Amino acid sequence: MDSISRTVPAMLRRWATVNPDTPAFIYVDSAGGRNVLTGSHVYRFSSRYAAILRRNGVKPGTTVCNTLPNSPEGLLTDLGVILAGGVAMNGQLVLSDGEDLVGNLKNSAAFAVILDPKNPKGAARVLEKRAHSKSECGQLKYPEMPALKRVFEVDFERGGLEKRPLLQVLEKEQESFVADVTPRDTALIFTTSGSTGFSKLVPVSHENVLALGDDLYEHLDHRPGEVIYNDWSQGWGIGFPSMFLAHGITRVLLDTSAAAPEDALAFMWDVIRREQCTVACLAPRELIKMTNLWHREQQAGQKRWQLRVIASSGQ
Repeated sequence: MDSISRTVPAMLRRWATVNPDTPAFIYVDSAGGRNVLTGSHVYRFSSRYAAILRRNGVKPGTTVCNTLPNSPEGLLTDLGVILAGGVAMNGQLVLSDGEDLVGNLKNSAAFAVILDPKNPKGAARVLEKRAHSKSECGQLKYPEMPALKRVFEVDFERGGLEKRPLLQVLEKEQESFVADVTPRDTALIFTTSGSTGFSKLVPVSHENVLALGDDLYEHLDHRPGEVIYNDWSQGWGIGFPSMFLAHGITRVLLDTSAAAPEDALAFMWDVIRREQCTVACLAPRELIKMTNLWHREQQAGQKRWQLRVIASSGQ
């Protein structure tokens, strides 16, 4: 692949053209929901969200903080920011008072935040306490964060893609936009886990996003046609969809905008079997508990699904 095409927009366009109907992301939840986004869906919807962002002031190089959880909405808004020419920043809240989010918004000079207005523990609560004024055109003022001007709200409703408010908006959207970017332009700002203090901000270029996807693909010994289970945060390095962007893989993950399952590990293993995943990314504690689950299945004489590759890392 030539260096000119080593950008997120170029790769989204590629998979929408080469594999338009192949599942790219499969989001499952404990209520039985299963929402599939194909390569065509991802490009079409994210480019339409990019058009909405452009109409609302997002310009090339603008930082937009995304606080949405792993979900179709979280994915499409992240990619929409990048297609608009902006920089998508992970907006995780680690501290209960939200001071870590406020610090990241200040340090990144973020122009906008994407949030779920109904999440009682989310970014909306943090920002409401710090809002100074709101003009008639929707411009916001935050004395602590002078660069912050916009809040983009995304509501969540359970059900298929056709019932989710953001997807309904994007289906009706008439415009699409794809910025002209270069491989060395910044695409993302990852945030570190915050285990040694406030999260650190790590800017990542388009070419480095794809290089990360190449490295993970090789490290996991991924093979064409295989399905990977990876529900790590889309805002983290290993959870961002870099493998899809670089290689067009199919990924299964939990939709964390829904209620968590009662037995998370049993549900996770059921999803891995049901979706016939052969590669999985599991945290050490998940791997240990899942090993015990496999042993119980073996002792009960149940037919077991076998993973070919398991990737694990500390946290």
